[in-house]
Amino acid sequence: MSVPCSVDSKNTWTCELTRPGGYKALAIWNSSASLSYTPSRVYKQYGDLAGGRNTITGPIRISEKPVLLETSSFE
Repeated sequence: MSVPCSVDSKNTWTCELTRPGGYKALAIWNSSASLSYTPSRVYKQYGDLAGGRNTITGPIRISEKPVLLETSSFE
């Protein structure tokens, strides 16, 4: 991880992750509600705990189950 995890005033947690070669990811969840979240344009797709993979085309739903936003293809 590049920086420690953080939480905002709406109980949305984020943890930034990086790898060599410019890969960036963001683990994100909300510990108290299901919310709409608009990811930064650098993130192109996201994965969920059930193994689902989705292209980001606009706002996504976040909840108590973390999702992993990624800048590049899943590997």
